[in-house]
Amino acid sequence: MKTNRRVQEKLNSSELFSVKKNMKFMDVLSFEQQRFNFLSEISTDILFSYNSETSALLLNAHGAKQLGLETGVQSPAPNPKIREIVDPETILSVQEKIREAQPDKPSVQFDISFCIGREKITYHSICKTIWSSEINGERLGVVGV
Repeated sequence: MKTNRRVQEKLNSSELFSVKKNMKFMDVLSFEQQRFNFLSEISTDILFSYNSETSALLLNAHGAKQLGLETGVQSPAPNPKIREIVDPETILSVQEKIREAQPDKPSVQFDISFCIGREKITYHSICKTIWSSEINGERLGVVGV
């Protein structure tokens, strides 16, 4: 009986620890998200992230306004709005550069031109590919400016 009580007490304390640990993790995650949101809101650069799993491109408000896009674009490569401002060859070139990145060399740089109205604007982009933490990790996405 005493052994069962001790085991139960251990379980209760480890469950409590696990809940506290998860809450702390969520607080840290929330802090990081708020920090990123703040920095992207005040940035005068075009900031973006692409999630490979969901095929979603996210832009900061300034970037979306500059490019005439929404802050979220689903499946950007075939998206008609994207194709209006970036030619298909450029999209393929960017995709190839990103595919060349490896976990030990995750950064890539390239120039990308956008047709905004009648004006062609070229930006230099610096990106970092994000990889899963597994040994043979998969590419999870890209963040960049």
